[in-house]
Amino acid sequence: MRPPRDPSAGLLALLGMALGLALLLIPLLWVRALGLAAYIAKRLG
Repeated sequence: MRPPRDPSAGLLALLGMALGLALLLIPLLWVRALGLAAYIAKRLG
């Protein structure tokens, strides 16, 4: 078993990746939700 280089560095990289993914996905989810809301509003009249 080799010792980990720096656990905090790996954690930071993981956090950065998660943050990047969230920043990419949140606008898509907003567009999805807004489109769905507009569609429902149109259907209801």
